[in-house]
Amino acid sequence: MRLRKRVWMVLLALAFAVTATGFAGSVQAADKKQPYQLVKEGDTRTAPAAVKASKPYKIGIVVPHLANPHFISMAWGYISEAQKLGVNPILFEAGGYKNLDRQLQQVEDLIATPVDALCLVPVDFNGSVPMVQSALKKGVPVINVNVMTAGKEVVTRIRSDDEEIGRMQAEQMSKRLNGKGSVLILAGPAGTSWAVGRSKGFEDFMKAKFPNIKIIEKRWLDSDPAAGMKEMEDALQAYPNIDGVMTGSDMLGLGVGQAIFAAGKAGKIVLTTSDSQPDCIKAVKDGKISATVVQSSATMGQWGMRAAVAALEGKAAQMTTRYWTPLYIVDKSNADSFKFEGISRPPAGWTVPK
Repeated sequence: MRLRKRVWMVLLALAFAVTATGFAGSVQAADKKQPYQLVKEGDTRTAPAAVKASKPYKIGIVVPHLANPHFISMAWGYISEAQKLGVNPILFEAGGYKNLDRQLQQVEDLIATPVDALCLVPVDFNGSVPMVQSALKKGVPVINVNVMTAGKEVVTRIRSDDEEIGRMQAEQMSKRLNGKGSVLILAGPAGTSWAVGRSKGFEDFMKAKFPNIKIIEKRWLDSDPAAGMKEMEDALQAYPNIDGVMTGSDMLGLGVGQAIFAAGKAGKIVLTTSDSQPDCIKAVKDGKISATVVQSSATMGQWGMRAAVAALEGKAAQMTTRYWTPLYIVDKSNADSFKFEGISRPPAGWTVPK
């Protein structure tokens, strides 16, 4: 897939008769400019309500890339829920976390289309603020999903609790190290909310609960197997007696696990990670990864689409400022029995429409 290629997906050809009464139920022009003001303060771990659309809205979606099964699963969540609710999704992928300018342009293109709402999974926390502001100027409500933006003018935020992911990894690590040892953190890309949050949660848990587990270093790097392998190869030279490694994503974990295996230290170095693509779960079964935190990536897409439609239908007052999606631990004990489909994976054989 070319990096600048748009992935247009208009899934439904349903005809909706929009009467004056039907349109009155959706957001009027005056209200549409600031729908986020109607959202209640607070957070919840329950799902936004599914509201059937009164017209075939266009919902823009931007994600960092589609090279990671995590985002493919999320794409399925968006698209499948759009079909249920009767709206048309338009999906853009930026081609990687380094491509902020590309994502900025994609948002501008979507707003010009125009779309009625935007589901935003940004490549950068602070750099995404202009995206939110541009949408706001055109009265396009923004739903922030998975990776956080510093933009405050969003309807709601739907995400995993990244600090909780870090704490869950720390708990798994501490059990396997019996409360003592030296650990390296390979957090992920600098400037992404998930890498910052997960590493913080991990560090805070260890400092508070297990002071005899020493974090020897924290490194920022791209979230891909090649980067993880290279970083771990270097780390094994610098820290030959390392006891554990925490990685922020399974893409990193795969490369790190391979480097540990190649060094003959599989099973001797505790490795924890997050997410559950098939290669990651195979590595868990093979003993290359000790445990992984499974995010509900498909659920994030589904809830994001629900929130977008609810905002357009004047139901923002029924939502809260933040929704936390479920998290699960998978290790060797349940890797064969855990049901990933519909939680962190799309149905078997599903691919992103071209």
